[in-house]
Amino acid sequence: PDDVLTFLLDTLPGGTPADAAQLRPAAKAWLNYLAMCAGIGAPGTLQEIFRGYVGDYSAPERFPADETVKAGFIEIGPGVGPVKMGPLSYTQWFADEKGYQRPVELATVRLRGMVE
Repeated sequence: PDDVLTFLLDTLPGGTPADAAQLRPAAKAWLNYLAMCAGIGAPGTLQEIFRGYVGDYSAPERFPADETVKAGFIEIGPGVGPVKMGPLSYTQWFADEKGYQRPVELATVRLRGMVE
């Protein structure tokens, strides 16, 4: 079983721990992380993630039209409109829409929270 864990951990960022005693704790940590990402044990998580990507016409706007978020080489705004990632820039197709939670708007709000 430890050979399988070693193989699996070698395929992930960070690789296999140098200390063999940390092999099982590292594998358990990765399993917990993957379970969290999959929404296991947290009812409604996957629905909220999906709603954040596609938008929600029944939810209010979360991001002011005049606000800009800057995180490293990423700049979003004003509003959810123009996006610049290093040398790449584009405008969201829903940039001019108002009155509902637009696609990826919730992620932009969360990015702003992480930067602050």
